[in-house]
Amino acid sequence: MKFELILLALLTFICLSCAEMAEMTETPDMSDAAEAAEMTTKIETTETSETSETAEMTGTPKTVETIALPAIEDVYLNFVEGKVYNADMLRCEMDPLNKTWPVTPLIKFNLSSIDVTEDAIGILVLKADSVQTGAGGGPGTIALFPTESNWTDESDFATLSFALAPLIDNLDTGDLDYAKTSVRFDNDDDIFAFEVSKHLKNKTSEDISFILVAINDDLKYRADFLSTESGDGPHLLITAYPISDIR
Repeated sequence: MKFELILLALLTFICLSCAEMAEMTETPDMSDAAEAAEMTTKIETTETSETSETAEMTGTPKTVETIALPAIEDVYLNFVEGKVYNADMLRCEMDPLNKTWPVTPLIKFNLSSIDVTEDAIGILVLKADSVQTGAGGGPGTIALFPTESNWTDESDFATLSFALAPLIDNLDTGDLDYAKTSVRFDNDDDIFAFEVSKHLKNKTSEDISFILVAINDDLKYRADFLSTESGDGPHLLITAYPISDIR
């Protein structure tokens, strides 16, 4: 009889212990699970946003249209000889023995097919066939200026020199700022680039012309550029400033 009472007490204790364990392991509150899922979504969204911003900051290339406009006419003048040359190269030269401009190119473009906007960027590029600097070893300097367009590659020396007279006067009096329009170079340079955005926006006709001038008169140097007759002559590169998608 005593054994039966002990067995009954043991079974009762086991049943009570099982009930307590069942209460402790019941299904978690669903609100806690929903909150955890929401936090995970927020973390993933933040990571995606940060990844997009990082990709933008690492220099992802943007596609910007660029127009390469070839020159329609180009010649060079030799002021010592009093001649105009319309050949497959454009010579720009300085000789300290001749204090006038010895050799100077003229280049003309037609902008009738181009819409020059306020944010347009214009670069005049030339390819040098050969470059020679003097024994002194210093770099040469070539400046670019806008000039009149009332000339053609058939114009004679008198006509061209008359068209250039106002610019020549300004150069002789030092009224022009060379620093903003010049390029320094040595014997290793073969591509020359001049920023002309302001001149394109201020144009007064469909044609725009530029003159190249060798300006350090204490050094003998020369650059021969490829002309339109060579097939690889001067070009205007016109593009727009790239605008970011992030505002």
